[in-house]
Amino acid sequence: MDIFTLTNIFRTVQKFSYKFFLILLAFTALTSFSGYSRGLDFAVYFVDSDGDKIPDSKDIDDDNDGILDTVEGYSPYGSRDTDGDGVPDYLDVDSDNDGILDNVEAQTTTGFIPAIGVDKDMNGLDDAYEHCPKQGLTPIDTDGDGVPDYLDIDSDNDGILDNVEAQNSSNYIKPCLLDANGNGLDDHYENYSGSGLTPVDTDGDKVPDYRDIDSDNDGILDNVEAQTPSSYTPVCGIDSDGNGLDDHYENTPGSGEGLTPKNTDTDTNPDFRDIDADNDGIPDNVEAQTTDGYIAPSGNDSDM
Repeated sequence: MDIFTLTNIFRTVQKFSYKFFLILLAFTALTSFSGYSRGLDFAVYFVDSDGDKIPDSKDIDDDNDGILDTVEGYSPYGSRDTDGDGVPDYLDVDSDNDGILDNVEAQTTTGFIPAIGVDKDMNGLDDAYEHCPKQGLTPIDTDGDGVPDYLDIDSDNDGILDNVEAQNSSNYIKPCLLDANGNGLDDHYENYSGSGLTPVDTDGDKVPDYRDIDSDNDGILDNVEAQTPSSYTPVCGIDSDGNGLDDHYENTPGSGEGLTPKNTDTDTNPDFRDIDADNDGIPDNVEAQTTDGYIAPSGNDSDM
């Protein structure tokens, strides 16, 4: 007669940049004729990409960004990988590779809700984003171009890449294109907490520069200040590759260069962040208007 024993060993291991549940199953066979026992161990792995102790097969938000896997393009027949980094969007914490976490870009800045680390129904979706069962976040689209911010490399459609606008100009760090832990966030932005970039808000209006069409609040659009007057190119309104960057600011569809912001006075701030771009002591907001028709900033931004 064979006697089977289940050994309840439950732990998490790291393998191939994914977290796995490891369940060890052991049985002992007792043979009355031989008088000795034999044991065999079986290891069963369950993938748990976000380490929330919910196997991916049961988890409706595998990367724990608050956006449902179904929204992020999960399919058993081939899932969407927007930034082409080999990590599909439903497992990628930074799907457009701009250094800003999807969880941040999927929400409004003023209405941002962090994850609380509680999941009472154990479906893998943080309760902070489950006001209705299995709802999750509805990703916002700041510039209304049909590409939500978490997939848009230029969320405010000013021609300047979000990766550039999210950082200080004086200590800009470009992506290194390495991702040691395979979570989709470039290693250059993977600090100890894995929180990615903290987007810069130059004018302190509670709209970060990557969503602000006038980052220094001088009344001149960033799209204008990023270019020279003689070679100014307006948006064409076409985005043939669907990456959120207007085709006028890409050499070829998908190349993703964006504008290189000009810096007239060669100080540490490019013009779109400089309230006195030519360093003559007169604010740009004054120089951009006629003396008789001057309008001072009101400090209000009703559409944020």
